[in-house]
Amino acid sequence: MAWGAECGGMVPTPLSIGGIGGAIPFFLTETDPVISGTASQVVDMTAEAVDYAPSDIGGGTFMICIETAAAIEVQLADGNDFTITAAQATAYLGQWYPALLKKVYKVGTTGTFSVGR
Repeated sequence: MAWGAECGGMVPTPLSIGGIGGAIPFFLTETDPVISGTASQVVDMTAEAVDYAPSDIGGGTFMICIETAAAIEVQLADGNDFTITAAQATAYLGQWYPALLKKVYKVGTTGTFSVGR
């Protein structure tokens, strides 16, 4: 879905993250340039040797786009651990999960994801 610009052009509808101050629209602007050496930029934690954190985290956090409907164990921006369940992964399949993350844990993660900042 998109909305018309003043001149009648189309622009993408921004994703919003809500908080105490309300929703703030944003656009993803980059990804991790060295993700597993893959051209597709999809991270498969079953193939990784250690926990995942981007090589150069801008602002200390990143977001993930869920590629497969399976559990993903993460550390949230505030340092707390959180499980994105298979049910949540199914609901957000192919979409950016609305959480700012510091890392994705290898242990307990069976789903795949791509990375954005």
